[in-house]
Amino acid sequence: MRFKLHFAIAIGTVSALLNVAMAAAAWWEGAPAYPIQYSFGASPAPTKTDVRMIADGDLLRVRFVCSEPRAGELKPMVREADGPVWDDDCVELFLAPNPADPAAFYHIGFNALGTVYDAYNDHGKVEMGWSSRADVRVERANDAWIVEAAIPFVAFDRTPVGDHWRGDVGREWRQFTSSAATWQPLNMRFADPPRFAEINFPGVLKQPEVQKLNARLDELVVKPGLVAVLEKIDALDALPGVAGSSLGARLAEQRKALTVKDPALCWSAIGKVKAQLPASRGEANELVAKALRAKLAAESKDSFAVLSSSPMLKWRPEELPWGERVRSLELHAARGEAESAQLLVTPLHGKLDQVQVTADWNQAGIRLEVSLVGYVPVKNPTAAGFNLPGRYPDVLYPLPPSFPVAAGEAQAIWVTAWVSPDAVPGEHQGSLSVSSSGEKVDLPVTVRVHQARLPERPALSTIVCTEPWQGKPYYGEEKWLEMGQATAHRSLGYRLTPDMALPWGTVFKKDVNDRWIADWNTFDAATEKWFAAGATTARVDSALLEIGGPGQGGPDVAAKLELLNRHLVEKKWNDRFYFYIFDEPAGASIPGVRKYSSFVRRHAPDIAIIGTTRFPELAGIVTTWIPVNTHLNDPTLLSFMLQRKQQGERFWTYTCFNTAATQDADNWKIDANGVGHRALGTTLWRFGCEGYLYWAIDKWSKPGEGTQSLERLNPHLNPEILGGCNGDGFLFYPDPNGKERPFPSVRLELTRDGFEDYELMALLRKELDAVAASPERLPGFEARLPGWQALLDATHLVRRTDDFEREPEVYEKRHRQMLDALNELSAKP
Repeated sequence: MRFKLHFAIAIGTVSALLNVAMAAAAWWEGAPAYPIQYSFGASPAPTKTDVRMIADGDLLRVRFVCSEPRAGELKPMVREADGPVWDDDCVELFLAPNPADPAAFYHIGFNALGTVYDAYNDHGKVEMGWSSRADVRVERANDAWIVEAAIPFVAFDRTPVGDHWRGDVGREWRQFTSSAATWQPLNMRFADPPRFAEINFPGVLKQPEVQKLNARLDELVVKPGLVAVLEKIDALDALPGVAGSSLGARLAEQRKALTVKDPALCWSAIGKVKAQLPASRGEANELVAKALRAKLAAESKDSFAVLSSSPMLKWRPEELPWGERVRSLELHAARGEAESAQLLVTPLHGKLDQVQVTADWNQAGIRLEVSLVGYVPVKNPTAAGFNLPGRYPDVLYPLPPSFPVAAGEAQAIWVTAWVSPDAVPGEHQGSLSVSSSGEKVDLPVTVRVHQARLPERPALSTIVCTEPWQGKPYYGEEKWLEMGQATAHRSLGYRLTPDMALPWGTVFKKDVNDRWIADWNTFDAATEKWFAAGATTARVDSALLEIGGPGQGGPDVAAKLELLNRHLVEKKWNDRFYFYIFDEPAGASIPGVRKYSSFVRRHAPDIAIIGTTRFPELAGIVTTWIPVNTHLNDPTLLSFMLQRKQQGERFWTYTCFNTAATQDADNWKIDANGVGHRALGTTLWRFGCEGYLYWAIDKWSKPGEGTQSLERLNPHLNPEILGGCNGDGFLFYPDPNGKERPFPSVRLELTRDGFEDYELMALLRKELDAVAASPERLPGFEARLPGWQALLDATHLVRRTDDFEREPEVYEKRHRQMLDALNELSAKP
């Protein structure tokens, strides 16, 4: 559902100046009010919010009346311009001046102090340097807070301005409740361009300042935009199979539509063509696949072909990469590393009923795992992804005895070499065979094990959250105890440490004198096993802190904390354990968070307190800072985090659906370029992060009706567990039949590869530091040192969290270069 909203009165009929005083309510009576009423989930918005807009001469005026019974008690915290006003009670505007291209929009937010956040979002790439030049006034009433803003239309200078826009408006409640709402039915996030409403500002184009702006933007924006979109059309037209097709004819029509002279009409045409490009690109890829099958069929009488592709490239079943038949596979890995390859099996004539893939592999220290890639249906594309519905590769099923491949499609096969830390360096060889209908393709497989050995304790710490009840609807309560443990330990193989429960209930008890004592035997055995399996972290049980309970901050909690702190220091585990006392604190919650965290620090000073926060007000309390990844682009914030790191604290980051409308590297988007999953590791290295937190790997269920029931959310059939976020909340898939342990995903494999890139960089830095500290080693390496040092500089690969190299070859080549450098460094004492 998309609303049509008319925010307008006659241009120029309002003469009051906002920079003189807050306008009287009667001033707005001629403008219709549209309430903000659609909140996350099914619950109604906590309080009423009315929004009015007026096109007044060359100004866009907006007025929010935010009902709030305790308006006088609001204590917003964000004061710096372009700060995260959404951490306070706030209102937000999302405005796209080109209705044909709503993914290019302006984002403007105001908190109850009048602090302004403004940025331009161009298809997921956020430009923080854009300024709305908003003049803002805030008023507090007994039962409401009111924001009025005047924004010059000429401030919208990244796109030509017209009188038909798209957009949305939202409000967030933070201090007294946690909620969010917009005009439109929410999709669990604000910035959702396909759902933006239609907004009309009649007469804006007649304003002299707007006309001057559009004339200037014709040279600065329209003509360069025209060149860029024509280049994309030309690239599609040049692909095999497109010439002479219906797609080729449509591309010619699009070129013709782009020849209009009027800048505003041309800009609208560019937006329409850009909106059509994802579907055109998908159709072009299908034509490439059809042309390739025809080419391969003409070269031989084979009934099928096997091709290879970088595992970072995601191919829908209807697509194929243009190339030749694969002749062999070669994988390179350090000891203790895993590396993957992707094969594509496609019929050349009709369909294949039974395809068999077998491995001849018997190499000590290396496990060759072959999986069948499953395709997940995406109905509502993720905003900053491929923007094309379809079936996308993600779930990795155990390889069946045989499988079919439909005519006109391809089936991906995933091959992973898991190299043990004790594997013998050198070349290890075996083979894979693919057969169907009496035909067989044999592929020699070589795994080159390099000298480098990844350390038992990773340099990158991780936490991935889990819910102990998520798998019950699939496996039953009893079996899920086993499967949940199996999933947790399997996560460690992917360098992700789950939020695993240790046997805290066995530790604390009172002696005959009514004093707290601790029995650590069972606890220590479980912890040692957990760390030996590869875990980097362990959470202190929240129940120990009695947060929100009658014992919070009491003497019993203090006594337990002191026993815990003493024991973890003795075991030298205190740098791995952490308290997760609060999640995303903001606004008025910070004083309370600080008060209780101070109590915890007082009684357990050597155990980390992690904070998913970026507020300096928590300095001295938080010891592991975990701001959300998009904040890493803020130079002031990054400087603060790196200063805390220099003082001995830790600096991590986290991602979640906050990246749905951005091009950031993350681990969760199914329908987006797989390079982003692998680039996550390099992104962490580039910004100096020592750890990574992700909120969920097993979000497969939600509470149903009644306190004991759970509703299955089947990601095999719909990966949109959170609206508009295909893949967020899970990296494993449950077995719908409740028999097999949960299945990993393509995203999980690529995330692991990225984290192993991080480990190789950390290992290379350690080796180069050792060379620098040993002058006698320098003569043998002087010529190579500059090149090796350059491998540690990721600033040219990742410029911002949403601006990174997107070609798989860049990361694959760099991976080999790091392995070769470590080979040379280990060859000489």
